[in-house]
Amino acid sequence: MIPVVFFTFLLQSGATALNLSGGWPMIFKPSAIEGGAWALGLDCLVAVLCYSDLAITKHPEKKCRQSAFMLFCYSAILLVLAICSIRIPWIGYAGVAFCVVAHEGINLYSTFSEKRGIPLYNAVRRGLRVLDMLPDSHARLMGLERGDVILSINNNDIQTEEGVIEALRDYPTFTWIRVSGWDGVERTVEYRCFPGGYNTLGIVSVPREKEVTYNTSYFENMSILKNIVNRFRGMDRPV
Repeated sequence: MIPVVFFTFLLQSGATALNLSGGWPMIFKPSAIEGGAWALGLDCLVAVLCYSDLAITKHPEKKCRQSAFMLFCYSAILLVLAICSIRIPWIGYAGVAFCVVAHEGINLYSTFSEKRGIPLYNAVRRGLRVLDMLPDSHARLMGLERGDVILSINNNDIQTEEGVIEALRDYPTFTWIRVSGWDGVERTVEYRCFPGGYNTLGIVSVPREKEVTYNTSYFENMSILKNIVNRFRGMDRPV
C-alpha cells in the first residue's frame, strides 16, 4: 500500500516531465518527488500507529484473512477516491473523512463481532483442548493443531496438564495419542522420538475453569483517534 500511495501522488497531472538537458533523464519533477515523500511519510505515520485485531470466535489465520479482505476493500476505495479527486477536488475531502471513519468502523465492527460471538476456545468435559503450540515443539512436529482435544496418551486418559506430565514422565520414545478434531472425528497420532524420548508436548491448553474470561479492554483502545490523542498526551495504552 505504501508504494501505491507514493506513485499515485507522482502520477498526478503535471507531476511528470522529461529532462532533456543532458545527463540522466528525470521522469518526475523534483517538486512532485518532494510531495510524494510527504505523502509517504503520512502513510508511514498511520502504519506506526498500528492496526491490531483480536480473534476469539475464529482461528487467527481465518481472522487475518477476513481482516485483510476488509482492509483491502478499504484501501481500494480510498485509492479510487484519491484518483477521482485529481479532477473533482471535493472528492478529496470525502476521501479524508472516509479514511478515518471507515478505518474506525472496521475496528469497531471487528471488536464488537468478536465480543458478541461464541468463543472458539472453550474448555471441554472430556480431554484437554489445545489452545496453541510452541514453535518446533513435539506437539507441532507430530501434527497436532489448534483446537484439538487430547483424549489419551498411550492409553492413559488425559484431563489436565498434570495428566500429560504424568503420561510422559518416563521419557517415552514412542507414543500414540488419541485426539479429537474440530469436526468431532477422533484420530490416533503416532510419534517417535529416538533415542532420548521426550517429556513435554509444548502446548498451551485452554483452562479447565467452568467459565473462561477474555479481557478485551486492551484491544478496545486500538484505534487511530485514541492513539493520536494518547500519544500527544504522553500516555501509553494500558497493558
